Amino acid sequence: MRRHCEIAATTCAWSIVLLALVPFIAIVALSFMQFRGPVLHAAFSMRNYVDLFATAGGPLANTLLFATLAACGAALIGVPVGWVLARTRSPWTSLLDVTATLPFAVPGTVLAIGLVIAFNSGGLVLTGGWLIMVLAYTVRKLPSRCARRARSFTRSTRHSKRRPSAWVFRRCAPYSFWSSR
Repeated sequence: MRRHCEIAATTCAWSIVLLALVPFIAIVALSFMQFRGPVLHAAFSMRNYVDLFATAGGPLANTLLFATLAACGAALIGVPVGWVLARTRSPWTSLLDVTATLPFAVPGTVLAIGLVIAFNSGGLVLTGGWLIMVLAYTVRKLPSRCARRARSFTRSTRHSKRRPSAWVFRRCAPYSFWSSR
């Protein structure tokens, strides 16, 4: 019984993952096809990639550089914040938690307009430079770096008798979860 439950859960999980990957697979497949104007031809070639690196190598390198700098900045800020949030409990950590996850609630366009307004004049003018792009990427990716805290919190608050009951009665974890409610 347990083996059948594991196989069904694995099949369901892989089906969901593959379904979510269909748009990306389609984009990769279309990137190898030839376009002549708006018409798509089924002939596969590497011509699109040759053109990409020949004509847009600079913007592609800038994008990769900015994303790398933003990921490093988000990790430098988010990992210590996540550690503090996971290890301490106080009113200040609640405020820090809300502040760190606020970019999830703010749409990207609103965040960009806010950054432009904030850094368009005054002592620190970043608008028009590369640093505002890195700042925007960092602020946008910061909540995902703090997600480690959320995972550790859910692990610590999970009911401790549910998983061992699944092991004792040789049932899969979802079955024991629904049956122990």
